[in-house]
Formats: sequence, C-alpha cells, structure tokens
Amino acid sequence: MTKNQKDYWEHHITNWEKSAYEGSRAGSLIEKVAFYFRGHIVYRKNACKGVVLPLVKGKNVLEIGCGSGTLLIEMAREGAPKKLIGWEISSEATRAGNAAIEKEGLQKSCRIECKDIDQSLAEIPAFEIVYGLGILEYLEKKTVRELFKNLKDASFFFQYHRRYLSLKNLLHLVYRTIKQIPIYNQYSRAEIIAVIEAAGIPANEIQFMADHGNDFVYRILKK
Repeated sequence: MTKNQKDYWEHHITNWEKSAYEGSRAGSLIEKVAFYFRGHIVYRKNACKGVVLPLVKGKNVLEIGCGSGTLLIEMAREGAPKKLIGWEISSEATRAGNAAIEKEGLQKSCRIECKDIDQSLAEIPAFEIVYGLGILEYLEKKTVRELFKNLKDASFFFQYHRRYLSLKNLLHLVYRTIKQIPIYNQYSRAEIIAVIEAAGIPANEIQFMADHGNDFVYRILKK
C-alpha cells in the first residue's frame, strides 16, 4: 500500500540523512546503491548557505522540510537570525532536531515544529526569508502554487528537481517506484517561472542557479 508523505518520511528520514550527510551505507540494497548518487546533497546545502546566510541576520526565517536540522542549526549558529523556524513533517526528525538545537544552546532563537505545509501555508507571510531543499518535489502542484502566492513579500531560495532526460533521472524514477514515494514532481525552468509569475512575483526578480547537479530558483529582496 502506498504511504502518505508523513508515513513515508517517519520511516525514511533518519537513514536518508545518515546517507546524505554522514556517508552511511546502511539500509536495504536499494539504499546502498542510492548512496552513490547522493554526492550532490552536501553541495546543495552549501549552495543554499552561500546565498541565504548573508541575509538572515536579525530576520525572521523559515526552513521548509528541515529534517533534523543539519542546515537549520548551521544557519542559526553562523547567521544570527532574529528567529529561525524549521518545519518538518516527521515527528522523529523534529524531536531529534530540537534536541540538537538545545545541545547547541540555540533554543532561544531557533526551533523545529512538526507541521504539514498544506495545513500551514497561511503562516508563511510572517517570515522575511523562506528556503527549502528537496521539498518542492514532494508537494502537490497546487500546494506549490499556494506556497509562492504566500511568498510575494519575502526573499526565498528553493532547490527543485529539473525535468530532463538523463540516466540519473531514469535511475531515480526506478528508485522512487521501488520506494513507493507518494508524490514526486519534477519541473522545467519554464514551469517554475510560470508558477512564480502566476503568484504575482515579477519575472525580473526571479533568479536561477545550477551547482553540482542541483538546480535552484531564488529571489532576493533588498530590504
């Protein structure tokens, strides 16, 4: 039976993070194979830091899909935001992340909340900066449209899975099928532009970046 997103990530997030960030080769055969295709994960984290970190000082910042807070903690420790909130659908990752935040002594300005973005979109305008890595793919397209509508007055930075024909993308399709990932949407650059423009954000404010097999879309407001 196909799981919903919460069920999937409750059982998958810990091993995924160990594979992506700690070099673990544990888990099933498919996860052992997938390890060799996750080198881009660290690069996408560093790319996000390079753009977002200089902006967060004294700001209210949101990370969507923060897992157990690997990037969130680095941003809070190095960027001095006024408030940095992470949203994560997995309760296990939320508990682990908040424990790590407390260990770092960052709990006054930083915390992770266990939230489903579909139920939380109305809260997004409270943040001046919003970012997320590996999150747009796992959202319904209507949720992505509503997300950007709520970002009309914010700076944002998102990684997205660009749709094009390649061996890596074909192998990822096999992986998703075996793992029964509930939702996974890829986008062309033109589709991303169309979604963001439909949200009322001018095309000349949208920027794109590619780095080590990752694709990003972002917008930096000068305020």
